[in-house]
Amino acid sequence: MCQTKWWWIPTHALEAYVSTKATDYTDALAEKAVQLVFANLETLYLDPADEEARDRVQNASCMAGMAFTNAGLGIIHSLSHAFGGTFHVPHGRVNSLLLTAVMEYNANLGGKIIDRVCERYARLASLLHLPARTAREGTLSLIQAIRKLKRSIGIENGIHELGVDRDAFDEALSRMARSAMADRCTPTNPRQPTETELECIYRKSF
Repeated sequence: MCQTKWWWIPTHALEAYVSTKATDYTDALAEKAVQLVFANLETLYLDPADEEARDRVQNASCMAGMAFTNAGLGIIHSLSHAFGGTFHVPHGRVNSLLLTAVMEYNANLGGKIIDRVCERYARLASLLHLPARTAREGTLSLIQAIRKLKRSIGIENGIHELGVDRDAFDEALSRMARSAMADRCTPTNPRQPTETELECIYRKSF
């Protein structure tokens, strides 16, 4: 089973959840989708014949789709569109490699945290029964849990593991960042980036 074919589900749910157009309705769908993914995706990966796990992951896919259709997405998709179009890497796989770097950027973990974003991530961490005594702790717990889930289903640690040539990557960097800035998903991201910041996210994900 191709493990990354499912990875757009948590990405869709997480981006919809912190979107500037999120609502009570999309929040409910995104929250349930995240819970279902964390409870069932590894099970399905280990046993593709598990019908209950498959049904629940399919339900999560539908819920996440309904959430982002109404709330919009963010720069994970903007960056993924540009990168996938340049290097011809499947969309779900690129999403998985960009996800945590974008979460760290959106929450501004390297500086004064962005309260709204961290509180949203911490809410999801709490729903998953992860440590979340503060917004920052919850955000870090959720990011750590995502990394653990990725490892458990064999997803690469970075873009370099896809066999992408570093020189070709560096040469395409500014062009991909410009394309991502103009992408239709960028305006609903919770933090508005610069091209330089998008280049930094690409480099961090490499």
